[in-house]
Amino acid sequence: MEEKKENNNIWFIIGGVAIFVLVIFVIGVSFVFKRFKETEKKSKEIFGEIQENYNKAREKVKDSESQSIINDFNRELEEYNGTNDKNSVIEMIDKLTLSNNKNKEHQITVLFNNKEYKSVTEIVSIKKELTETNYEIIINYDENGYINKVTITL
Repeated sequence: MEEKKENNNIWFIIGGVAIFVLVIFVIGVSFVFKRFKETEKKSKEIFGEIQENYNKAREKVKDSESQSIINDFNRELEEYNGTNDKNSVIEMIDKLTLSNNKNKEHQITVLFNNKEYKSVTEIVSIKKELTETNYEIIINYDENGYINKVTITL
């Protein structure tokens, strides 16, 4: 009987140890699972930040490319802004008509002698009307930054 009691005590101790080990195991697994979830959450946040930074950088490149295209479009005519002699105005009209022929989506009108000229033929006809030595060129831009109007005055 005493042997049975001793066996019961051993099984009781083994059972207690097993329950203790099982509890420790469950606590350890839940701790690891919790850490995994936290790491997963942080990884998603970091990935989101990387994606956001990538999108911002892409937008900056796109904006830079757009600004570069606008600058290239405007460059040849902007040099004439201000006072110019007759020959320079004729040269500017030639560049302007070339631009209008090449860039159908960004047409430039010319205001001369209180008359607005839109077609290439009309704009070229201005060259015959230039009788003075010097002219003032004023350049206007559309909402996107493209030259859209050139005013020629005395």
